[in-house]
Amino acid sequence: MKKALMVAPLLAILAASPLRAATPSPPRPANPGEWIKTDDYPDEALQAGRQGSVRFTLQVDANGMPSGCNVVQGSGDPSLDEATCRLISQRARFTPATGRNGKPVAGSYTNTVRWVLPADAPAPVQVRIDPMLIAPDYCIPVWKGDNAARLSAAALARCKQ
Repeated sequence: MKKALMVAPLLAILAASPLRAATPSPPRPANPGEWIKTDDYPDEALQAGRQGSVRFTLQVDANGMPSGCNVVQGSGDPSLDEATCRLISQRARFTPATGRNGKPVAGSYTNTVRWVLPADAPAPVQVRIDPMLIAPDYCIPVWKGDNAARLSAAALARCKQ
């Protein structure tokens, strides 16, 4: 019984001791909802109908600010990969990582951004000119493919001579 009574005060002293090191912690995102918005979708990827996931690692300084970004696993689309690091580096804020002494230190944060085409995104334009359907006396581009009626740009066509 005496041994049990002596251990409890000893544990209380050790818990309050300044020798006990604080547990290090990684940086914690402070505003992830503000990092990437639907309007940020890269035009090139949007028009081509490309989407994908970008895994990134962000270096975070002791003030909670991004100091570097690396794509760990790309989406297969360079514009999505570039936009991920550019936007997160500009907009992300963190509660800094802490060291064993409990003071802010630099750290890193890894996560994935999944780029999904917005519901109201235009369908990718897949149009081609069929040179066999062009009238021989003059040039009339003949459109085939999805979204042909929606295309308003002038077309280049090979004309039969």
